[in-house]
Amino acid sequence: MSCATKTKAFALATAITLALLGGDALAHGADSTSTPMLVQSSQLLGNGSGWVSDGGQVFFTRNDGATWRDITPAGLAGGIQQVDFVNPTTGWIVTSDARHDDRLHVVATIDAGTTWNRVGSILVPRDLQGARVSSASFADARNGWIMLTALSNESSGGNVLYHTVNAGRSWQMMPTPPAAGTIDFVSATTGRLNAVEGYVDHWQTQDGGLSWWPSDGVAWTPDKLASATDLLGKALTADEALVDVHYAATGNGWALALGGFCEIESSCVQYTRLLSFDTTGQSVDITPEVRASSIAYAPRMSGLETSAKSGFAGKIGRHANFELGAVPKALPNVSLIHVVLQAQIEPTQGNQPAFGDEYVKDVQRALGANGISISVNGIFGTNTRTAYSTWQRRLGYSGLDASGTPGPTSLIKLGQNRFVVGGRFSIGNRVSFRGVTVNERTKAMVLGAERILGTTHYLSQGSYNPGGVDASAGTHDGGGTVDIPTSGWSQTRKWTTVKALRQVGFAAWYRPTGPKWDQHIHAIAIGDYDIAPGGNYQIGDYLVGRDGLMYHQPDNTPEAYRVPFTWWERTPYYRPF
Repeated sequence: MSCATKTKAFALATAITLALLGGDALAHGADSTSTPMLVQSSQLLGNGSGWVSDGGQVFFTRNDGATWRDITPAGLAGGIQQVDFVNPTTGWIVTSDARHDDRLHVVATIDAGTTWNRVGSILVPRDLQGARVSSASFADARNGWIMLTALSNESSGGNVLYHTVNAGRSWQMMPTPPAAGTIDFVSATTGRLNAVEGYVDHWQTQDGGLSWWPSDGVAWTPDKLASATDLLGKALTADEALVDVHYAATGNGWALALGGFCEIESSCVQYTRLLSFDTTGQSVDITPEVRASSIAYAPRMSGLETSAKSGFAGKIGRHANFELGAVPKALPNVSLIHVVLQAQIEPTQGNQPAFGDEYVKDVQRALGANGISISVNGIFGTNTRTAYSTWQRRLGYSGLDASGTPGPTSLIKLGQNRFVVGGRFSIGNRVSFRGVTVNERTKAMVLGAERILGTTHYLSQGSYNPGGVDASAGTHDGGGTVDIPTSGWSQTRKWTTVKALRQVGFAAWYRPTGPKWDQHIHAIAIGDYDIAPGGNYQIGDYLVGRDGLMYHQPDNTPEAYRVPFTWWERTPYYRPF
């Protein structure tokens, strides 16, 4: 039920007792709100009950925020990673271990946090040690799920899902989920995953997480953030944005607003306001209070990462009870896909304002704030690519991961305390596909084109093949690139294949037999952040109607087979990999 309102009736199973939960009881913390509440997560449970957490404490209310009680368990081995309740009395906390990266601990309460019991632990795989618990969701008093997520490098990540059927005493690793994100289970079998990466926003399962398939999300919930923003418009300043919202069955709810400002470029303050609202839009700030004398400003936090898509507010600071020293200003959003497109196109084709100059300016400002000299002009040209490559190398990347094209991990790290990364996507892992190597995004795109055509294709050359074919001029050294031989094909088949590849987001051309190659179709995946430097100019050529070859001649594709410039994530043909 992670970060989602559950209003269904709930009857606590009689078998769930302290004896079942096991372990020693933990005393709750003192009833005090004398320390700043840095709100990271919250949950409205209905009938005025709910909780908020800052990752170190948990506060509980039974009167819609009029008063708060500190229910933080004493003696936890590490910081709070996730909290979830199934009703106003029964809940769980997942905590890290301060001394051991290879385990997580689970504590539970059946009396609204008056007492807590240690119920179980999870041994974390070696390659995910130190990763964060991105989500926890209990559907009832026995069935719960925990999602563990880590990004290992620019091109791939790891997601592990665990399931318990005995209230957290033991946990079973489930099949790998399709994406990182937040999970929300409404029964022992039915749940959803709201993704923060990849090509599908919403996934659903009907077998408890054993398998997942795409959902359009409409069947689950309307756009809660958008509707709440409209409802609460007068309660928000121009510099605040809602990052999470919970509705009760009555239509009332809680909304978490994020705001902030930067005194100087490298010193930013974030704050949150938790608002209780009714169906008419009337709202009250119910954020737990702090003493004004305790701090001068909210702490400068590192590792800030916010996402309205995931509903996770990140490490954000709640300002104390006094006037801010500057007008609050929420962090800007920088779209990963649009920045990648500009990094691929603008070095050869110049400024492309349609893709978002402000995104690039925010990236350039962040590079400058990190001591990397670059002009702030909104153009991701050669100088900005060089500067971004310097940033990637500083993070320890090399090769394709330091090409100067932003990837998700390096952009998120660059944006800490400066901007929020939206428009996220992943190219997946490298895989063998029809005898060549490609990444999962490229494979999905080829399959998407084949579904349009109703045919399959042999691939004469794939990706990640440095120096493999001299005539390729380095375009196949990185990711996103395939060649399809066309010998014996009719002209119609050649052009319809080019069109289908373009429809799913490839820059694709038919190449007649030349001095150095046999006839074939060459396709390069627009927006793939693993594309080799030698392949980026081809995307720029495609945008302006050129052929992607050395002399940049006009595209030879007949007009009837051309399509508007697009990329995989925005086409109607995409499927998950």
